[in-house]
Amino acid sequence: MISVILLIIVASSAVSGASEALDSSNVSLASRNGIDGGLSVSNDASQIVQSGNNNVAGPSMADFMSLQSVLAQLQADMEAKDQVTLAKIQQLQTELAVKDQRIQDLEQRDYVERCESGDLGTPSHAFTSGDGDRHLDLTATFSRAFRTTPVVTVGLRHVDHFATEIRVSATVQSVSTTSLTVRIGTWVDSRLYAANVYWMACA
Repeated sequence: MISVILLIIVASSAVSGASEALDSSNVSLASRNGIDGGLSVSNDASQIVQSGNNNVAGPSMADFMSLQSVLAQLQADMEAKDQVTLAKIQQLQTELAVKDQRIQDLEQRDYVERCESGDLGTPSHAFTSGDGDRHLDLTATFSRAFRTTPVVTVGLRHVDHFATEIRVSATVQSVSTTSLTVRIGTWVDSRLYAANVYWMACA
């Protein structure tokens, strides 16, 4: 009877030990599985992160240096163009200043709008008799009136005189915007058959 009781106790102990051993083995196995699973998940996550990093990797130093070189070249080109533009602007300003000065010079000097010319002459045998001062006043009318009184110049064109004592004169007596008068004459005992003058009026 005592032997049977001891056998039961031993058997129970063995079963209990086996159960504890089994439980301990299961826990250890579960723990090991959990750790392995965790490592696996960690490794997978690391691989995903590494893959993501590879996919979104930034520019390399060479790319950065190349971009910097391009920007520097663009800046240099822009500065060169600015210098050319500035030079052209300065040249235009100089040319405008010269033209302005020319305009001022033209405005300050006397402006000749137009000129008109012609000739006047005495009749034949105008001064073939008599002595002393003899003259004729000859008038020319302009084709159209000047805006201001013109400046008139006269010069002898033809003189028909007898003998060697040649005495003849031609002077401007009066000028208006519409006409001029020239006096042709001789003096003493000169015999002047005829005389003609050119005239020019400008204003």
